[in-house]
Amino acid sequence: MRALERACVSLGVQFLEGSEVRELLRRPSGQLEGVVLHTAEGEQRRIHCDQAVLCSGAWSAQLMPELPIFPVKGQMLSLQGPRDYLKRVIFGPGTYMVPREDGLVVVGATSEPEAEFREGLTPHGQATLSAGITALLPEASQWPPMERWWGFRPCTPDEGPLLGRSAIDGLHLACGHHRNGVLLAAITAELLSNLMSNTWDSPSEQDKLLEQFRWDRFETTNSTDTAHATTALA
Repeated sequence: MRALERACVSLGVQFLEGSEVRELLRRPSGQLEGVVLHTAEGEQRRIHCDQAVLCSGAWSAQLMPELPIFPVKGQMLSLQGPRDYLKRVIFGPGTYMVPREDGLVVVGATSEPEAEFREGLTPHGQATLSAGITALLPEASQWPPMERWWGFRPCTPDEGPLLGRSAIDGLHLACGHHRNGVLLAAITAELLSNLMSNTWDSPSEQDKLLEQFRWDRFETTNSTDTAHATTALA
């Protein structure tokens, strides 16, 4: 990640760590004018821009309430296993285990839409992970736990992302990826950068793909169409 950060800075990217966007600014015409930012130092700033990407994960609807995004809480843990014991990712019903080179194994993850934004670990969630470990790799149930944590997935009604133009001219969407944010990060960045810079290699195909992930598609399409599009995107 540090290498990526250095590469971005060399291209003129400015990082504002610890800052929070509190409001979207619009011109009288409705076009995006900029954002109101609350910095880590507690200052309020206005940043003016003609284009921006909303990629605030499960919190995206706090800036645009019309977006059909809601949080799905997930709890995870890590185990310290023998070095090189597990050489590949393994999956089971509701559980997966991801090995690291040093023997650390990441185990996930619960799916708790009813939790909304409630923070913290729960006995039920941790028991669910323990049961998944025992069912998937019984010997791993004896490995010592190292860390336990939780997070919030950004979900939509059909579990497909929201990509492309929004209801605000100049504001683009890259949110709602549910479990697949890491997997779809590269193609999402490529699609959005091509859209914003108008540099499509194949305009008709890419437009057709983004059409499947419109933010308002739930009023005009069915979830089966979008499920097929998610497979194509992945």
